[in-house]
Amino acid sequence: MSPLPRRGPRASALRLSCLAGYYVYAYIFFNRLSFAPEVGFHYHPVFVQAAMMLCAAVALALLAFRGRFDLRPDARSCLALGALFIVGVAVDQAGLVMGGQGGLAVQLFACMLFGCAFVLYTLLWVQVYEVLPLPRLFAAVSCALVLSALARAVTYVDMRGQGVWCVAFCAVMALSLTMLNRSFRIVSAGATRSEGPLGRERFAKGLLFTLRGPFAAAAAVAFGTGLTWGEAAVEEYRPPIALAAAFLVCALNLVFGFCGRNGPKARSALFGAVFPLSTILLLASLVLGRFDGAAGLPVLFDAMYYVGLSLFEVHVLVAIIVASRGSGVSSLAPFAAKMVVYGAGFLAGKALSFALDPASLPAVLTAVLLAYLAFNVVVLAVNQVSDAAGSSAPVQEAISMRMGERYGLTPREKEVLSCLLEGRSYEGIGRTLFISSSTVKTHVKHIYEKVGVGSRDELIDQAF
Repeated sequence: MSPLPRRGPRASALRLSCLAGYYVYAYIFFNRLSFAPEVGFHYHPVFVQAAMMLCAAVALALLAFRGRFDLRPDARSCLALGALFIVGVAVDQAGLVMGGQGGLAVQLFACMLFGCAFVLYTLLWVQVYEVLPLPRLFAAVSCALVLSALARAVTYVDMRGQGVWCVAFCAVMALSLTMLNRSFRIVSAGATRSEGPLGRERFAKGLLFTLRGPFAAAAAVAFGTGLTWGEAAVEEYRPPIALAAAFLVCALNLVFGFCGRNGPKARSALFGAVFPLSTILLLASLVLGRFDGAAGLPVLFDAMYYVGLSLFEVHVLVAIIVASRGSGVSSLAPFAAKMVVYGAGFLAGKALSFALDPASLPAVLTAVLLAYLAFNVVVLAVNQVSDAAGSSAPVQEAISMRMGERYGLTPREKEVLSCLLEGRSYEGIGRTLFISSSTVKTHVKHIYEKVGVGSRDELIDQAF
């Protein structure tokens, strides 16, 4: 992966502002687009999720088994996607005007349009993000989280049926699509992508296995969300708390991305901790918030929920991209798979909620939380056994082998590169490989020249 060219602080700020145009909560903007609890259509997100799952499944089939995704975030695709959003808004308004069963059917069709549009919208943004160095990737997605929280807070008013609401939604999406096209032009000038087809066996046994942590978290979060989504869900949104959580998570990610250690071990530790933490916060807040004795602590539970949600939304995208880079493939197929997993989990949770007594929801959520914790314990144990037995190569070794093949590194340079990615000093590398520090420096110089970087940080950005 080639990092973006650097042309000064102002240019970097401009690039970051464009790259932050992906609104993580974009599809939630139409949660209150034309629906309200009093009209009796409380579960329209179910239909949006169903449409997203089906569309993502089609994209996954094309990407994983045929290696094809013909859309690029160019001006034509952005205009077509914008038109799809506008058609969805128009169809939704027409259904609202019609009323009755016919109008409800039209609104359901609008939900399908919204779901399909959001899948395409996300896959277009992923094509931009997958070529960014990790610090800028963290910064762009974290800033997008803040922008989405701000946009949702500003537009979270009940203007059902009013044209100004539709104009506001279309304006927000037009701005995002403009930034998408601008970002694509920025990154396409100086970056390369891995576009090869994964193949069924490689996809199922390789990359999906590597992403079992994020995918398990997505399934647990989606199931808990679907289980608890109901009539009052649209009334429980707390803009100040959601904004505070988004700013907090953004600040933490910026610190880690630009000031923290960028080695593979640090990143592996981050992803190993953030998914259990975010999932536990989400599910625990849903569990505790439904006990009668917890009625006096809504702010605490809301804070837990939105911090967990913010952590999950940002890191699941980053983790998928980082894992795909390590495998040398595009991240589009695994991200489509994540959307299928999330949609299936949400729909399963919602289906079960219809059959359950509301009083039993805390017990079911607790069981989901315990099952997720058990999964993490098992995965941790398996990883420990595998590491002890030496049955799998460390991540940095796999990356050094891939980079060695790409840049023509010698066997010794691959060994030095693997140690560099572990974060070892020149002296530590020399002791490990039984060579002098001056020899290590010579190998490092040759590695930098072949890869086209000038420092260890740039080398790590290139690797990930």
